[in-house]
Amino acid sequence: MTLIASLAADGHPTLFGDLLLTGPTANTAPNVSIPALGNVSNFFGNSGWVVSRLAQKICLVSDRLVVAWSGSWLGASLVLAELRRRDALGLLSYSDIFEYLNGEEELALHPASFIGLISEKDGIRRFHFHAEELDSQSHGKLFYAGTGACIFKDLTESVISSDACAVGPDNPILTALSANLFFGAALLQTEYLQGDAATTIRNMFGGGYEIAHYDYRLRRFEKIAPITYILWTVDCTDGSVHVGLPRLIVAQHYSGEFLLIRSLRFDPSTVSQAPLNVDERRFVIAPMIASEQMPTVARIADIHIESSTYCHCIAVHVAGKSIGIGTIISQNVSPADQSFRLEFHDGKVKFSTREV
Repeated sequence: MTLIASLAADGHPTLFGDLLLTGPTANTAPNVSIPALGNVSNFFGNSGWVVSRLAQKICLVSDRLVVAWSGSWLGASLVLAELRRRDALGLLSYSDIFEYLNGEEELALHPASFIGLISEKDGIRRFHFHAEELDSQSHGKLFYAGTGACIFKDLTESVISSDACAVGPDNPILTALSANLFFGAALLQTEYLQGDAATTIRNMFGGGYEIAHYDYRLRRFEKIAPITYILWTVDCTDGSVHVGLPRLIVAQHYSGEFLLIRSLRFDPSTVSQAPLNVDERRFVIAPMIASEQMPTVARIADIHIESSTYCHCIAVHVAGKSIGIGTIISQNVSPADQSFRLEFHDGKVKFSTREV
């Protein structure tokens, strides 16, 4: 249920991380919801395993260091706190990170994997600890770890073998981040379509994904937001093509260091109607090491479903059988440039399109 990764498309390193935490069953399973599926308190039945909560897997240790983690929460929290302490003292370089990780005895008791980026005088350097590597012609050397590593490898082959389609102003950073957006959209689509059939820990990642990169203008590492993922289905039958209404919308924003998610899951029995009945949920996901107060209730209530970057994930079906997934990334600089609108009132969504 964990996936962390680093890509370097067009020489621009990025980090990708899911949000799900799992653990052994306690006396009572926690009441936990995730964006793609809703309530998952009994997702694993009597397997002895539960979804415990959502958590950020990417930690902005400092302006010059960002680290993604998987494995033991206890081991990861100890390591990240120590990295932050050493970096604040100016005692941390690329080689120092490896020396510390290899010598940290607590990781033998509480194993964890790490993938990170550090800014040094000679540029951005990537590192990993207990992670796998994969060479690709499109993205160079990729690092990845977690129980979902095998799915990342499969999806990577799909990204490499397919053409990118980006709609909006030319943006080199968006181009570098497009593969990460593809992974997020494709994994959301998989979670939503499989639903309760996703019975193994490798079939679900929490319904939300963080992306981090180095912002050269601000001279620091940043997480990417706002992003709105929209999941569609296209049915091709007897020579006709039918584009259905959206099935799932997941909007991600940040309030300081807290990740805010608003999800709208449409009732399959009403997808032919407009406006649509939906299951709406809001999520506030804290960082590993919090230094700010929680967002206010008013801020949480004001999570917009519209954003400046849209990632459309389209599942294509022929005669009821899925044949593939396509992704279109659209970056809009202003509301006037949007080719569609999403309006949410009184528990219903109204969706409209227009030519631009």
